[in-house]
Amino acid sequence: MLRQYHDSKHLYEKLAEEIAFSLDKRLREHKVPFAHLSKRVKTFESLTEKLKRKHYDDPWSEITDIAGLRVVFLYPSTRSRIESIIEKEFRVIEKVDKLADLHDDQFGYGALHYIVGLGDKT
Repeated sequence: MLRQYHDSKHLYEKLAEEIAFSLDKRLREHKVPFAHLSKRVKTFESLTEKLKRKHYDDPWSEITDIAGLRVVFLYPSTRSRIESIIEKEFRVIEKVDKLADLHDDQFGYGALHYIVGLGDKT
């Protein structure tokens, strides 16, 4: 797994770059205000730690967060517009609302996590 990661990290960096460009472009086209859009590729150290902490049968196909993006928005009303753009632009494999998972007595931030594949438009 670590050798494959090393050999393909540059591809994940390019993928994150392309997806960030595409999402940024769509958000601006639709005049959706957002505070920040960032991209990242999991570091070697982070991947190594994850492999030690979790037990995967086939880590290369099971780890879904090697490349990631984060969109920070300021207004709750913007969330549904961002969701709509993501769901139109990409092929949604999984969608998890982390805020919905919190109980009333728990503290946490609102986060919506997507696992996506490239859509027909991308």
